[in-house]
Amino acid sequence: MTKQVQNLERLCLKMQARYGAQDAIVTELAEELAQLKLQLKQREQPLPGYQHSRTVRPKAELELH
Repeated sequence: MTKQVQNLERLCLKMQARYGAQDAIVTELAEELAQLKLQLKQREQPLPGYQHSRTVRPKAELELH
């Protein structure tokens, strides 16, 4: 989650405490915040799935000098 989203969440909570959850501006801000979170979640790239825990490499011949 980005710092901008965290700041908006704090702002939303402060406005809810001051004006109440039923205030028109507070509900609009909460909806916009939910949409922003959804956009960020959809934009995230999934991590690649690894089939093997490690890479299998052929053993090199040991050469002693």
